[in-house]
Amino acid sequence: MLCEGFGDCEIVDLSHILEEGLPDVQLPFAHIVFKSARKGDDWNTNMVLFFEHHGTHIDAPSHLAVGKQWVHEIPLTNCMGPCCVIDLRSKKDNELTTKEDLVQWERRNGTISKGDIILLNYGWDRFWQESIPCTIDRRPPYVVNFPGLAEEGAEFLLEKGVKAVGCDTPGLDSYELTWVTKKEASHIVLLPKNIPIVENLTNLDRLPPKGAFFMALPLGIKDGSGSPTRAIAIIRRR
Repeated sequence: MLCEGFGDCEIVDLSHILEEGLPDVQLPFAHIVFKSARKGDDWNTNMVLFFEHHGTHIDAPSHLAVGKQWVHEIPLTNCMGPCCVIDLRSKKDNELTTKEDLVQWERRNGTISKGDIILLNYGWDRFWQESIPCTIDRRPPYVVNFPGLAEEGAEFLLEKGVKAVGCDTPGLDSYELTWVTKKEASHIVLLPKNIPIVENLTNLDRLPPKGAFFMALPLGIKDGSGSPTRAIAIIRRR
Protein backbone atom coordinates (compact mmCIF):
# COMPACT_ATOMS: atom_id res chain seq x y z
CA MET A 1 0.00 0.00 0.00
CA LEU A 2 1.37 3.41 -1.00
CA CYS A 3 1.68 6.03 1.72
CA GLU A 4 0.34 9.28 0.27
CA GLY A 5 1.10 12.37 2.33
CA PHE A 6 4.23 10.89 3.90
CA GLY A 7 6.51 11.23 0.91
CA ASP A 8 7.92 8.31 -1.02
CA CYS A 9 7.08 5.41 1.29
CA GLU A 10 5.03 2.25 1.72
CA ILE A 11 2.66 1.05 4.46
CA VAL A 12 2.85 -2.60 5.54
CA ASP A 13 -0.10 -3.97 7.50
CA LEU A 14 1.21 -6.03 10.43
CA SER A 15 -2.18 -7.05 11.85
CA HIS A 16 -4.37 -10.11 11.52
CA ILE A 17 -8.04 -9.54 10.72
CA LEU A 18 -10.43 -10.01 13.66
CA GLU A 19 -12.94 -12.75 12.88
CA GLU A 20 -14.62 -15.76 14.45
CA GLY A 21 -12.47 -18.80 15.17
CA LEU A 22 -9.16 -16.97 15.64
CA PRO A 23 -6.22 -18.89 17.14
CA ASP A 24 -6.97 -17.94 20.74
CA VAL A 25 -8.07 -20.59 23.21
CA GLN A 26 -9.04 -18.24 26.04
CA LEU A 27 -12.22 -16.45 24.94
CA PRO A 28 -14.08 -16.33 21.60
CA PHE A 29 -14.48 -13.38 19.27
CA ALA A 30 -18.11 -12.73 18.35
CA HIS A 31 -19.40 -10.51 15.58
CA ILE A 32 -23.10 -9.96 16.28
CA VAL A 33 -25.44 -8.41 13.71
CA PHE A 34 -27.59 -5.69 15.31
CA LYS A 35 -29.08 -3.93 12.26
CA SER A 36 -28.93 -5.25 8.70
CA ALA A 37 -30.00 -3.70 5.40
CA ARG A 38 -30.41 -7.24 4.06
CA LYS A 39 -33.12 -7.77 6.65
CA GLY A 40 -34.90 -4.52 5.85
CA ASP A 41 -33.21 -2.17 8.31
CA ASP A 42 -32.14 1.31 7.20
CA TRP A 43 -28.45 0.68 7.90
CA ASN A 44 -25.87 -1.93 8.86
CA THR A 45 -24.46 -1.93 12.37
CA ASN A 46 -22.98 -4.68 14.50
CA MET A 47 -21.79 -5.47 17.99
CA VAL A 48 -18.49 -7.17 18.73
CA LEU A 49 -17.43 -9.17 21.76
CA PHE A 50 -13.70 -9.68 22.13
CA PHE A 51 -11.02 -10.53 24.66
CA GLU A 52 -8.70 -7.59 25.39
CA HIS A 53 -5.79 -9.75 24.23
CA HIS A 54 -7.45 -11.05 21.07
CA GLY A 55 -5.82 -11.06 17.64
CA THR A 56 -3.00 -8.57 17.09
CA HIS A 57 -2.97 -6.75 20.41
CA ILE A 58 -1.04 -4.79 23.02
CA ASP A 59 -0.35 -5.99 26.55
CA ALA A 60 -0.55 -2.98 28.86
CA PRO A 61 1.89 -2.87 31.81
CA SER A 62 -1.09 -3.51 34.13
CA HIS A 63 -1.58 -6.93 32.47
CA LEU A 64 0.90 -8.49 34.91
CA ALA A 65 2.07 -5.54 37.01
CA VAL A 66 -0.21 -4.26 39.74
CA GLY A 67 -0.29 -0.47 39.93
CA LYS A 68 1.23 0.06 36.48
CA GLN A 69 -0.25 1.71 33.40
CA TRP A 70 -3.67 0.63 32.16
CA VAL A 71 -4.02 0.61 28.41
CA HIS A 72 -5.64 4.07 28.32
CA GLU A 73 -2.65 5.43 30.24
CA ILE A 74 0.07 4.17 27.87
CA PRO A 75 1.74 7.19 26.22
CA LEU A 76 1.08 6.89 22.49
CA THR A 77 4.73 7.72 21.90
CA ASN A 78 5.53 4.31 23.45
CA CYS A 79 3.46 2.65 20.73
CA MET A 80 5.28 4.16 17.76
CA GLY A 81 8.85 4.68 16.68
CA PRO A 82 11.76 3.31 14.66
CA CYS A 83 11.88 -0.47 14.77
CA CYS A 84 14.52 -3.18 14.67
CA VAL A 85 13.29 -6.44 13.14
CA ILE A 86 15.18 -9.44 14.52
CA ASP A 87 15.16 -12.41 12.13
CA LEU A 88 14.64 -15.51 14.30
CA ARG A 89 13.05 -17.82 11.73
CA SER A 90 15.66 -20.48 12.45
CA LYS A 91 14.36 -20.93 16.01
CA LYS A 92 12.87 -24.35 16.79
CA ASP A 93 9.76 -25.16 18.82
CA ASN A 94 9.90 -23.62 22.31
CA GLU A 95 13.44 -22.35 21.69
CA LEU A 96 14.37 -19.09 23.42
CA THR A 97 15.91 -15.91 22.02
CA THR A 98 18.96 -15.16 24.15
CA LYS A 99 21.06 -12.07 24.79
CA GLU A 100 23.68 -13.54 22.47
CA ASP A 101 21.14 -13.77 19.64
CA LEU A 102 20.47 -10.05 20.02
CA VAL A 103 24.16 -9.17 20.26
CA GLN A 104 24.85 -11.15 17.07
CA TRP A 105 22.03 -9.27 15.32
CA GLU A 106 23.62 -5.97 16.36
CA ARG A 107 26.97 -7.05 14.91
CA ARG A 108 25.29 -7.68 11.55
CA ASN A 109 22.82 -4.78 11.46
CA GLY A 110 23.90 -2.04 13.84
CA THR A 111 23.23 -1.05 17.43
CA ILE A 112 19.83 -1.22 19.10
CA SER A 113 19.29 2.33 20.34
CA LYS A 114 17.31 3.89 23.16
CA GLY A 115 13.71 4.45 22.02
CA ASP A 116 13.75 1.69 19.41
CA ILE A 117 10.88 -0.78 19.14
CA ILE A 118 11.99 -4.40 18.82
CA LEU A 119 10.03 -6.82 16.60
CA LEU A 120 10.85 -10.53 16.87
CA ASN A 121 10.25 -12.31 13.56
CA TYR A 122 9.93 -16.07 14.11
CA GLY A 123 7.90 -16.57 10.94
CA TRP A 124 5.25 -18.06 13.20
CA ASP A 125 2.44 -16.26 11.39
CA ARG A 126 2.73 -18.96 8.70
CA PHE A 127 0.57 -21.15 10.96
CA TRP A 128 -2.22 -18.56 11.40
CA GLN A 129 -4.63 -19.40 8.60
CA GLU A 130 -4.40 -23.17 9.02
CA SER A 131 -5.19 -22.66 12.71
CA ILE A 132 -8.68 -21.25 12.03
CA PRO A 133 -11.05 -22.28 13.48
CA CYS A 134 -9.45 -22.70 16.89
CA THR A 135 -11.52 -24.18 19.74
CA ILE A 136 -10.90 -25.43 23.26
CA ASP A 137 -10.93 -28.97 21.88
CA ARG A 138 -8.62 -28.16 18.94
CA ARG A 139 -5.28 -26.53 19.57
CA PRO A 140 -3.75 -26.09 16.10
CA PRO A 141 -0.09 -25.32 15.25
CA TYR A 142 -0.19 -21.57 15.87
CA VAL A 143 -1.08 -21.79 19.56
CA VAL A 144 1.35 -24.53 20.67
CA ASN A 145 5.15 -24.87 20.90
CA PHE A 146 5.92 -21.32 19.77
CA PRO A 147 9.41 -19.93 20.56
CA GLY A 148 9.92 -16.91 22.77
CA LEU A 149 12.19 -14.35 24.38
CA ALA A 150 14.45 -15.53 27.21
CA GLU A 151 14.57 -13.58 30.46
CA GLU A 152 18.17 -12.56 29.75
CA GLY A 153 17.10 -11.30 26.33
CA ALA A 154 14.37 -9.17 27.89
CA GLU A 155 16.82 -7.79 30.43
CA PHE A 156 19.24 -6.89 27.62
CA LEU A 157 16.50 -4.97 25.79
CA LEU A 158 15.51 -3.25 29.03
CA GLU A 159 19.11 -2.08 29.48
CA LYS A 160 19.09 -0.80 25.89
CA GLY A 161 16.16 1.45 26.72
CA VAL A 162 13.72 0.12 24.11
CA LYS A 163 10.17 1.42 24.45
CA ALA A 164 8.16 -1.58 23.19
CA VAL A 165 8.68 -5.19 22.09
CA GLY A 166 6.57 -7.12 19.59
CA CYS A 167 6.43 -10.65 18.18
CA ASP A 168 4.55 -12.73 15.60
CA THR A 169 3.65 -15.43 18.15
CA PRO A 170 0.73 -15.74 20.64
CA GLY A 171 3.00 -14.64 23.48
CA LEU A 172 6.38 -12.98 23.97
CA ASP A 173 7.43 -15.86 26.22
CA SER A 174 7.59 -19.33 24.68
CA TYR A 175 4.66 -21.76 24.81
CA GLU A 176 6.47 -23.81 27.44
CA LEU A 177 7.04 -20.77 29.68
CA THR A 178 3.52 -19.44 29.13
CA TRP A 179 1.39 -22.57 29.47
CA VAL A 180 3.56 -25.37 30.94
CA THR A 181 5.76 -23.82 33.64
CA LYS A 182 3.61 -20.63 33.75
CA LYS A 183 6.70 -18.44 34.23
CA GLU A 184 6.33 -15.55 31.80
CA ALA A 185 9.76 -14.16 32.60
CA SER A 186 9.96 -11.66 29.73
CA HIS A 187 6.58 -10.18 30.63
CA ILE A 188 7.72 -9.88 34.24
CA VAL A 189 10.91 -8.07 33.17
CA LEU A 190 9.33 -5.61 30.72
CA LEU A 191 5.79 -4.76 31.85
CA PRO A 192 6.68 -3.44 35.35
CA LYS A 193 8.99 -0.98 33.58
CA ASN A 194 6.06 0.32 31.50
CA ILE A 195 7.30 -1.30 28.29
CA PRO A 196 4.22 -2.52 26.37
CA ILE A 197 4.25 -5.79 24.44
CA VAL A 198 2.61 -6.33 21.03
CA GLU A 199 1.69 -9.94 20.15
CA ASN A 200 0.27 -11.80 17.14
CA LEU A 201 1.93 -9.58 14.55
CA THR A 202 2.24 -10.67 10.92
CA ASN A 203 4.20 -9.77 7.76
CA LEU A 204 7.39 -8.98 9.67
CA ASP A 205 9.33 -10.63 6.85
CA ARG A 206 8.35 -7.66 4.66
CA LEU A 207 10.28 -5.22 6.84
CA PRO A 208 14.01 -4.36 6.67
CA PRO A 209 16.18 -5.09 9.73
CA LYS A 210 16.31 -1.35 10.44
CA GLY A 211 14.80 1.78 8.96
CA ALA A 212 11.02 1.20 9.18
CA PHE A 213 8.71 3.21 11.45
CA PHE A 214 6.31 1.11 13.56
CA MET A 215 2.87 2.08 14.92
CA ALA A 216 0.44 0.01 17.03
CA LEU A 217 -2.10 2.27 18.71
CA PRO A 218 -4.44 0.65 21.26
CA LEU A 219 -8.07 1.53 21.84
CA GLY A 220 -8.53 3.93 24.75
CA ILE A 221 -10.14 1.30 27.00
CA LYS A 222 -10.57 2.67 30.52
CA ASP A 223 -8.65 0.44 32.97
CA GLY A 224 -7.97 -2.07 30.19
CA SER A 225 -5.18 -4.63 30.56
CA GLY A 226 -4.72 -4.71 26.78
CA SER A 227 -6.32 -3.88 23.46
CA PRO A 228 -6.55 -5.12 19.89
CA THR A 229 -4.57 -2.88 17.55
CA ARG A 230 -4.09 -2.24 13.84
CA ALA A 231 -0.31 -2.36 13.73
CA ILE A 232 1.49 -0.97 10.70
CA ALA A 233 5.00 -0.14 9.54
CA ILE A 234 5.99 2.75 7.28
CA ILE A 235 8.97 2.07 5.02
CA ARG A 236 10.59 5.02 3.29
CA ARG A 237 11.87 4.35 -0.20
CA ARG A 238 15.31 5.51 -1.17
